[in-house]
Amino acid sequence: MKTTVFLLLSFACLHLGFAAVPSDALAGIVDNDDGTVTDTESGLIWTKRSNGSRSISFFDAAIYYVGELETAGYAWRMPTQVELDSLYDTEFAWSTEACPDDTLHISPVFDIVCGDFWGDSNAWYYSFRDGQTYSDSRGLDDGNEVLAVAMMTDDDDDTTDDDTTPDDDTDDDDDGGGFGCRGRDLPR
Repeated sequence: MKTTVFLLLSFACLHLGFAAVPSDALAGIVDNDDGTVTDTESGLIWTKRSNGSRSISFFDAAIYYVGELETAGYAWRMPTQVELDSLYDTEFAWSTEACPDDTLHISPVFDIVCGDFWGDSNAWYYSFRDGQTYSDSRGLDDGNEVLAVAMMTDDDDDTTDDDTTPDDDTDDDDDGGGFGCRGRDLPR
């Protein structure tokens, strides 16, 4: 089975112009087939797909985007620098169609555009090209992407925590700051 998965992954990567990745490198990253990816080493659940473009130029819009996510029913939040860094892995070396000259060091299970991601502070962003954090006072002309994070739940634990369990409630907080996001106007 592992050989078949490796061959299929290798074929897909080569067909798409990506570098092949050893199958054992994927062991800690699990595609949950619900729009999420679990990092079994850190216990974090990530959105599989970034916001889909580098269009989120402002930190406030990134927060709004994450606050509106309903993927798999989790209570999503912005990741910390340490959490983003936990996904950086030089075993992976691939590029995307949008940024073919950039080598990314993150599992190709993730559906991302380029490689610069907002974190939980408006003063920095993280790059999966080199594993470095860069300062950014509020936003860039070309923007950054967003991957949201949640904590994995323990099925044997009956206690709940708002940051770790799926949440059916919607958050009506207005923290969008009036910036455009995903082709719509945010509340002011």
